[in-house]
Amino acid sequence: MFNQDVLDKLNEIQRDISTIKKDVSEIKEQLNKVENGTSKMTSHIDFVDTVYEKVKSPLNFVCNKFSMIAGNNTEIITKKLEDDPEKNR
Repeated sequence: MFNQDVLDKLNEIQRDISTIKKDVSEIKEQLNKVENGTSKMTSHIDFVDTVYEKVKSPLNFVCNKFSMIAGNNTEIITKKLEDDPEKNR
């Protein structure tokens, strides 16, 4: 009787261990999928950083020139409005 109880308990423990092994295996598979996705995202971020570093200076130059031109145009338009006698009435 005692031996049968021990054997039953050992069988239950063995089933639990098998279940745990299966769960761990599934977790490893999911972790590998996450690592692959993370690797792809890291590659994309590196690409974006590289492109940004290459175009940062030219983009700033263009933006600054555009701001200067837009700023000058605003002054010219304002001056024309102030000089227009029809607008001052």
